[in-house]
This record gives sequence, C-alpha cells and structure tokens, in this order.
Amino acid sequence: MSVDTLTTCATVQRKCRSRGKVKRSNVKKDLTCRTELADVKTPEVHIQEDLGFNLLDVCDIPQDMLFPGEFNVYLQDKLKSLCDENRQLSLLVKSREEEVVELKDQLLKKELLPLDASLQHSLSHNLDSIRHADMAACRVMELSRQVCELTAQLEEQKGRCLLAENNLLSLMESQENPPTVPSEILARKEAEIKSVSDKLHSTNSKLFECRNKLQHLQQELKNAHKVLICEVGEGVSIPDLLLSGGTAGSWRGRAQQIQVLQQRVMELSERLRKYCDYRISDNNPSSCGEGRCSTKERKASLENALQEASHFKQQLNEYIRKFDAAKARIRVLESENSSFKAHIQTLTDKGARNDDFIQILQGQITQLEGRFQTCKEEARSELKKSDRFFEQLQDDLKIEKQRSVQLLSNLEDKEKQLKRLEDILFDLKEREISASKMKEETIQTVELPAINLCSVSEEKQNIENQKVQVSEQEHKKLLELIGSLNRRLNDARHDSDKHKSALRLERQRVARLEAKLARQEQEKMSIPRRQVSPKKVTASPAEDGTSKEEMEDRLEILQEEVLTLKTRISCLEQEKEDDLRAFSSILNGASPQTLSKRRTGSYTLPTNEPAKPKS
Repeated sequence: MSVDTLTTCATVQRKCRSRGKVKRSNVKKDLTCRTELADVKTPEVHIQEDLGFNLLDVCDIPQDMLFPGEFNVYLQDKLKSLCDENRQLSLLVKSREEEVVELKDQLLKKELLPLDASLQHSLSHNLDSIRHADMAACRVMELSRQVCELTAQLEEQKGRCLLAENNLLSLMESQENPPTVPSEILARKEAEIKSVSDKLHSTNSKLFECRNKLQHLQQELKNAHKVLICEVGEGVSIPDLLLSGGTAGSWRGRAQQIQVLQQRVMELSERLRKYCDYRISDNNPSSCGEGRCSTKERKASLENALQEASHFKQQLNEYIRKFDAAKARIRVLESENSSFKAHIQTLTDKGARNDDFIQILQGQITQLEGRFQTCKEEARSELKKSDRFFEQLQDDLKIEKQRSVQLLSNLEDKEKQLKRLEDILFDLKEREISASKMKEETIQTVELPAINLCSVSEEKQNIENQKVQVSEQEHKKLLELIGSLNRRLNDARHDSDKHKSALRLERQRVARLEAKLARQEQEKMSIPRRQVSPKKVTASPAEDGTSKEEMEDRLEILQEEVLTLKTRISCLEQEKEDDLRAFSSILNGASPQTLSKRRTGSYTLPTNEPAKPKS
C-alpha cells in the first residue's frame, strides 16, 4: 500500500507541474501579445510596476509535514501573507484617491483647457487603466499558479495521510492479533510455576527425611561413643587402635581383655595354692620319703613353673604394651569424635540456614505470583487504554479528513472566484479598448461647443465626487475590519503556536513514559527467569509499586492536559474558520458601486506615480 500511495502522489505532482507549465506559457504568450499591442497603439507612459509584492514573506511547505494540522498552519501563514498584500493594496488605493482629489482640484482651477489636451489626458488615463488591468491579470495568473502548487502540495499531504492511515491500520491489526501469544506465554509460565512448586515440595520432603536421619545418626553416634569410652577408655585414639589391631591380627576390647586377665589370675592363684601345699608337704616328716622319691618330679615341676612364669611375664608385658596402644587409640578416637561433633554442628547450622532460605524462597514465590497477577491486570488495563487511544486517533483522523475536504472545497471556491475575476478583467479590457476607439471616432467626427463641454464636465465631476466619497467610506470600513481581523489572527496564531508546541512536548513525554512502561513490563516478565538474590527480591516490590503509582498518576495528568489542549485547539480552529468566513463574506460582498464601475469600465487600479498636471 505504501508503494501505491507514493506512485499516486508522484503522478499527481507531475500532472500539476505540467498544468502549471502550460498555464505559464499561455500567460507569457498573452502578456507578450498585449504588450506589443500596447506599444503599437499607445505612447510611452512611465508606470511603476513594482507594487512591493516581493517583500512579502510566504513560507514554503516543508517536506516533513505529515498531518493535516501542519498543513492548516501553512494555509494560515499563506492567509497572513495575503492579508499583508491586501493591506498594501489598500494603502496604494488611499494614495491614489488622494492623487485623484488633487487632480480634481486642478481640473476645477483649469476649466478652460482646450479639447485636445482633455482628449490626450483621457487617452493617457485609459492607457494607465489598461496597463493596470494587465498588471492585475498578471497577478491573477501568479495567484492561480500558486493555487496549482498548493493543490499539488495538498495531494502530497493526502498521500502522507494515507500512509499514516495504513500504518495506523497495521498497528491496529498487530494489536488485535497478539492475544494468542500472551495466552501461550501464560500457560507456559503456569506450567513452569507448577513444576517449580512440585520441585519445592519434593525438596522439602527430602530435607525433612535428611533431618530425621541426622537425628537418628546423632543418637547412634552418642551411644557408640559411650560404648567406645567404656571399651577403650578415655584419651585413646581410634587410628592407633586400628593400626595395632591390624598388626596383631586380632584386636580385643577392654572388657574382653579384663576377662582374659581374670581367668589368668585365677589359674595363677590355683597354681600358687598348689605350690604352697607342696612346700608344706615337704616340711612334714611323713612326707619326706615321698619327697625323696619324687625329687625328680619336683625339679621338673619347678622348671615347668619357671617356664610358665617367664611366659606369663612376657604375656603381661605384651598386655601392658597393648593397653598403652589402646589408650593412644582411644585418644585418637576422642579427637575424631570431637571433629565429628563439630562437623555435625556445622551440618545442623546449614540445615537451619537452608530452612530459612526455603522460607524466603516460598515468600518470593508468593510475591512473584501476586506480581504476575497484577501484571496481568495491568496488561489488560493497558490494552483497554490503547484501544481507547486508537479510537481517539481514528476520530481525529476522521475530523482531519473532514477538514481537508472543507479546505479542498474552499480551494475550489477560490479557483472559481479567480476565474470569475479573470473573466471580469478581460471584459473590462475589451470594453476599455472599445470605449477608446469610440472616443477617437467621436474626436474625429464631432466638434462640441465650449458651453456643452463645460456643462458635461461639471456633471461628471459631481458624479465622480459622490462616487469617491462612497468609495472612501467603504475603504475605511474595510481597512478597520482588516486591521481587527489581522490582530485577531495574529493573537490566534500566537496562541495556537504555543499550544501546539506544548502539545508536541506532551506527546514526547507520553511517548517516553510509554517506552518506560514497556521496558518495565519486559523487566517484570523476565524477572521470574532470573535467579535474584533474596535481598534484591525483597527490596524490589515496594519500589516497583511506588514507581507504578507515580507513573499512572503522571499519565492521567498528561492525558487530561492533552484533552484540554485538544479542546482549546478545536475552539481556536473554529474561531479562525468563522473569521475566514466573515472575511470572505466581506470580500465577496463588496459595494455595488465598485462592481458597477468594474462593469462599465470606469473603475481603474491606482498606481504609485503621481499624475502629471495638464498643460
């Protein structure tokens, strides 16, 4: 659609340019022909053709113009330039009226001039009127050319308006279609939240199981520690006990060693008791014979007892050494037990911290769920606001279209008025030429007496005096109206410029705020995916809430200001339209005497040169 609109705008511009060139060529041909005829038929008359129109400042249409409001501003500037031109013309009319009054006074003083001088003066006057008519025709053609250029520029603005409408429609379609995407995103996020909640429940259950296992293991460790202390003793290291057990091949506990030692003591006590009985029996005489008989047996038993005693001593030394090793091992086990206690304490502390962290995560999840719901509500409200805003834009576009149609109708009316004025000017020129021919014929054929000329000149002077007075009154009224209208237009333009600048600033602010809101929404949507520290997460909701409230308040205030500015601009535009209608009615409803002068051909445009006195 954009390419088609651009091609149509380009074709319209080319057509308007070709029409303007053809009209300019025709105007130049007509002007050359008329100037040649004037040079042939009339003597040289020095007329100041520069009426000061080049000093007028007419602004060109900029290429960045996109909206009809800007085109209205351009047309207002154009109307201002035309008002200035009208003011200059009115000043020239005043000066020429003063010259006419002076010439009338001179005519009253010099009533007895010959007929030839009066005819020459009338001829020069007619030539001046023809030259002024030519100048007016040139000016009318220039104005028509400017109207053609304005129409071309208006077509360009139409193309731009169509582009803007197409862009707006595309934006509307893009905003109407996307609800499918948010639903998928919401479903995905809900599934993610469910999976995260399930994982959290599973981790909680595992954590409770681990806690129970830790407590059970702690109790078992305490019992084992007590048993070890009872078995090994205090101040014995477990690695030493393990090493001693590995080297010896069979490690025994403390209670088992005590039992073995008790059995050994019992055996030794029995042997000592037997040995004591044997000594007693040796001391008795009754048993001497038996002793002598069994000396060999005694020696053998003594040797056996000595061997057993040495063996028992060795065992006792070994037991003492093992006992010392067991004490060292018990000390090592106690140190390891203390390290295990510290490790268990750290594990319990970590478990408490994990509990706190889990509670924080649960709170964060609840907060995120609440924020997600608020984001949903805000997105729905913003979609509603955007729909309302687009409806307002559509209404504004309709209004601007109606205004462009009104401007086109006004331009067509102006073109019709210009054509009508051109026809009137051509009729005036033809009548003036025919009147000049008739006067020449009457000069050649008829010789009027001096008395009739005097009477006719007096009647003409009276009629002209009345007409001049009426025209002066009308010109004064018109000048007063034009001055008041110019003041009102200047004030209205100044106010409209201020309001438009303020409106642009507010639009820029609104655009910035919308961009900020979009960024904040994107950040909010991306927050659940990120892993944020608990401090940041706990501190963010309050700040987000305050910033959202401030932004909403500012948006409401700005929307109200925009509405007030729009109403003010519409009121100003309506006032300008009323002023333009009044001004056009004043211009169209000119006095009937001036129109009768134009029809009869006696009304002539004034010039800046002072009239030469008759000789």
